[in-house]
Amino acid sequence: GDLGPFNPGLPVEVPVWLALNLKQRQKCRIVPPEWMDTDKLEEIREQERKLDTFTPIPSPYYMELTKLLLN
Repeated sequence: GDLGPFNPGLPVEVPVWLALNLKQRQKCRIVPPEWMDTDKLEEIREQERKLDTFTPIPSPYYMELTKLLLN
């Protein structure tokens, strides 16, 4: 599909493959998803310690996204 035009300084949602490509070319800054925030992850960890059940996963592809974004 068609993507763009992009305006400098304005956040835009794009596919991960495009964000990674632009980041490699130093054309953008990737803003990680809200669930990757350390405070949010600590909150989820504490919630799991208190409850006997697991919390729902933040995204069906959370492991792949995390690995791609942290590399």
